[in-house]
Amino acid sequence: MLRSGLYGKYNGIKYEITSDMDNNLKILTEDNTKIDSTFRDTYNSGVIRK
Repeated sequence: MLRSGLYGKYNGIKYEITSDMDNNLKILTEDNTKIDSTFRDTYNSGVIRK
């Protein structure tokens, strides 16, 4: 599958990586099967962040 953007592996699972205006790294996914209890849907948008 072709993907654009910055991706990385965390505990052997690929996630999208981005940063906010305060230079905090964010690990993003829309797939609930890839997350544990440390991920949150902060804005109730369906995108789960850590």
